[in-house]
Amino acid sequence: MIDVSYEASPVHVGGTYSDSQDIQVLGSYAYVAGPSGVQVIDVSLPAKPLPIGEMNTDGKAHHIQVVGNYVYIADGDFGLQILRQDFGYPQTLTWQGTTNAILSLNTPHLLAATASSGLPVTLHVDSGPATIVDDRIIVTGVGKIVVTAGQVGDASYLPVQRTLTFNVERVKFREVGGINTGESGHALQIVGNYAYVAAGWGGLAVSDVSTPTNPMRLGGLVTGGFAGGVHVEGNHAYVAASEIGLQVVDVSDPARPVQVGGIDTSGSASAVQVVGNYAYVADYTAGLQVIDVSDPTLPVRTGGYQTSGYTSDVQVAGNFAYVAQVRPSSGSSYSGLEVFDVSNPAGPVRVGGYHTSGDAVGVKLVENYAYVADREAGLVVIDVSNPTAPIRVGQYANIGGLETVEVVGNYAYLLQNDLYIVDVSYPRIPVRVEYPFSRSGGRFSELVQIQVVGNYAYTLSDDGRIEILQLTRGYPQNLQFQLPSEVPFQSRPIVSPAASDSGLPLTVSVLSGPARIWDNQLILTGVGQVTLLVEQVGNAEFFPAGAIWSLTVTPPRLEVRWANGDRPMELAWASGLSGLKLQACESLPPANEWQDVASSVREIDGEARVSLEAGSAHRYFRLLAF
Repeated sequence: MIDVSYEASPVHVGGTYSDSQDIQVLGSYAYVAGPSGVQVIDVSLPAKPLPIGEMNTDGKAHHIQVVGNYVYIADGDFGLQILRQDFGYPQTLTWQGTTNAILSLNTPHLLAATASSGLPVTLHVDSGPATIVDDRIIVTGVGKIVVTAGQVGDASYLPVQRTLTFNVERVKFREVGGINTGESGHALQIVGNYAYVAAGWGGLAVSDVSTPTNPMRLGGLVTGGFAGGVHVEGNHAYVAASEIGLQVVDVSDPARPVQVGGIDTSGSASAVQVVGNYAYVADYTAGLQVIDVSDPTLPVRTGGYQTSGYTSDVQVAGNFAYVAQVRPSSGSSYSGLEVFDVSNPAGPVRVGGYHTSGDAVGVKLVENYAYVADREAGLVVIDVSNPTAPIRVGQYANIGGLETVEVVGNYAYLLQNDLYIVDVSYPRIPVRVEYPFSRSGGRFSELVQIQVVGNYAYTLSDDGRIEILQLTRGYPQNLQFQLPSEVPFQSRPIVSPAASDSGLPLTVSVLSGPARIWDNQLILTGVGQVTLLVEQVGNAEFFPAGAIWSLTVTPPRLEVRWANGDRPMELAWASGLSGLKLQACESLPPANEWQDVASSVREIDGEARVSLEAGSAHRYFRLLAF
């Protein structure tokens, strides 16, 4: 900012450090367009400009125009962007109440939120089997629960909202088998009993995985070129073979693959999907290529589209092809998801796209959502119900260097050297599930692809090894021990020493100490430390759970029975325990020593009772185990 009050000698008084392409000043605010979008700066004090708001747009903002509450951006390759602006003070929300990830059924749990502004906050259940009444959440069934706290704002404060998730189903893995398919691995597809691997310079490798605990290598074929992608359709495997294009292999006999056709796609074929009579090839530098494979021995190019970025993956659903692309250079904005109308295979037409900010290296389509693996942005969930206007609705950004994504059911399986799992049952709020899978020791290779089929997950490493993992899904159980650390001896059975928040029945056993179990009830047989094993075997919804707890059984608690309201009549305690002494003293040690009480003990209705003499009201008594 420059002071021009004296036009002959302008003076620099302040500024910001940003790459500005265009600017509009309205009142005390400057609206600045630049490579990262739009920034709003308070310039009421020209010497100290203060940024007060910003928004990153998909492209590079070159021009800006503000009219009323709307900001119009000329956003380079992404056309016109229209933004709404609101002014006010920001406010924050603070959750109060339960912090448990798993909430028990039909039990009220405190859940509330307060706004820093002091304005009222509204809580509502976005999805899942739960209700909220009077700052209490009550779970009414099994399933993931999403709760949003919102404050709508007012004339002074901007709106704000925060979200919590509860009862997210977990996934656990157990490695059951594995096989080395070759020297390298780059893509994997499981079809029936067979695993097909694009093995780089090794071409195509085929393995029998019908017995997950004992997979066997069957055969292979050097296709020529660098095999980086594979798709099997019918009796043919279609291999994306880099600089030599698409290669077609007859796999009707998986042990003896035979190359039957091929076509140079002009670019560097990196991935392929076959739908009907057409193979859709992500041809990296040459964009999207469409190949007619109605005659597998003579594939013919029918059309294509030269994208601005480099295409890395492709998925086809209905009349649309969804292409993941990476940036041709670090400063380029040509990356993310591109959508093409392929209803006419001879002339694919770009109809929409979404810039994911980083390099999009993988895409999976599930119903109306595209799940994009982006090396910088993590998992990006895009609503493609309208293919001409894809909208980002969710993101899990806590995984850098993401290489691929597989979506099955409620889960996205993500690979970034290791395996991560994200719950996408509510696509707007992906939630990471506990880290469940540690690879076997001594493995220095990187995971490059995963496919989930039924109860098994097949992972491929860059060294060509397939690992087969058996998976189980369910909810963890929290076991609660319902006894204190010290328990006075009692003759009656203890009915419920522990419980599970699942509500399922528990099995209790004694590992050591003076106690036994009868009809799943704890019966104390002496004093000393007791160690218990509590187990819940699980069911179709809950994982098994177990815990070991210890408690100390102390001598029985003495109870004083009174007569006439002022004179002790007798002492009583739980019977059934031998080796006890009743002792008394006039004042507590060390002033006096404990003395044995020579009184006859009567057992009545499960109690041991001793009659007291006159004058006992001013004495101390105890039971001592010997």
